[in-house]
Amino acid sequence: MRSPVKPAARLIGAVMIMSATPMHAQGSDWNQRITLYGWGSSLDGDIGVAPLPDISVSRGFSDTLSSLDFAAMAVYEARKDRWGLLIDVQAVNLSERGRIPGLGTPGRISTELQGALLAGTYRLSDSDRGYLDLITGLRYWSIDTEANLELPPGTPFPFPTRARDSRSTTVFQVGVKGTWSFDGPMFLTAWAMGGAGGSTDLSSDAMVALGYTISPRTALMIGFRRVDLKHSARRLDLDMSLQGPGLALDVRFD
Repeated sequence: MRSPVKPAARLIGAVMIMSATPMHAQGSDWNQRITLYGWGSSLDGDIGVAPLPDISVSRGFSDTLSSLDFAAMAVYEARKDRWGLLIDVQAVNLSERGRIPGLGTPGRISTELQGALLAGTYRLSDSDRGYLDLITGLRYWSIDTEANLELPPGTPFPFPTRARDSRSTTVFQVGVKGTWSFDGPMFLTAWAMGGAGGSTDLSSDAMVALGYTISPRTALMIGFRRVDLKHSARRLDLDMSLQGPGLALDVRFD
């Protein structure tokens, strides 16, 4: 499979460039922030690449480090009054072992998933303690999946032992995002969104993080994120979850 490092760097680089200049040219009323995450993700679910049968993967986070190739996320936000813009990009490359349900035949799934959300936000409520935003937009998924059956040499099997599929899809997303500040430097932030479109029956995303304010412009966050994707097409059948903890640096601009 192709390495996700260069595509991920381009996506995250584009987010950082956007945070650097465009809103400043329109006036200081825009509030901006960029959040960079490292994500330790595990894969769970059923994945099928025709003509191979589905391979079922179940792995807890305790085994994540042995299979994680790359995971990164970046979020850019800009807001003026109640209206705002949200861009979220992610790049994940996981390789997991699993088995064909009913047969017990071992196999390996390699999945490269890149996503980009472009959404508008509207501030539903705002106070000294926190805020709640409505999110609506489109999420683009690029999916590259390879399945390999791990059979002893010479073992008869009525299917090919290797298959690959690459495709992309765009889905509608709607959800909410909010932050609540405690007394002192600690705060809690979270979002939840979901949607569907095309051959994708479900694309959902939930995140919760605890933050610590270092300065008026910077904060560190540690949290947990889960992404579910259910996609059925002619050669690819996905019903999978990516989930795990993350560590983030949040930087604000005025």
